[in-house]
Amino acid sequence: MIALIEDTPTVAQLITFILEKQGYHIQHFLDGAAFFGTIQDTAYNLVLVDLNLPGNVTGLQVIMSLREMMPHVPIIIVSGASKSLLASVHTLYPTLVIIRKPFKTRELIQEVVAALR
Repeated sequence: MIALIEDTPTVAQLITFILEKQGYHIQHFLDGAAFFGTIQDTAYNLVLVDLNLPGNVTGLQVIMSLREMMPHVPIIIVSGASKSLLASVHTLYPTLVIIRKPFKTRELIQEVVAALR
């Protein structure tokens, strides 16, 4: 199961469509709080997260909490955040994959396949 934490419905629908077409099961969340509300009940193999999320739980907070709670679960950032913010996150978490929006379908699929190996 892949968790997708994305607040823009059209982007979430696109990512879900692309990955379900490849045979993956996606569970979509509009914000970090909704995601953490299910984390005890579902085993995720991968988390795709936007950095710019509404509410009290930012994308960076999702990443930091996941690294503590489930360090083995791969995370891919899919974000249109500023280059400076993405560079800062990359400095904190150099092993995380970052896909900048707008992205190419092939890039998304390749990174998901690589993360799930």
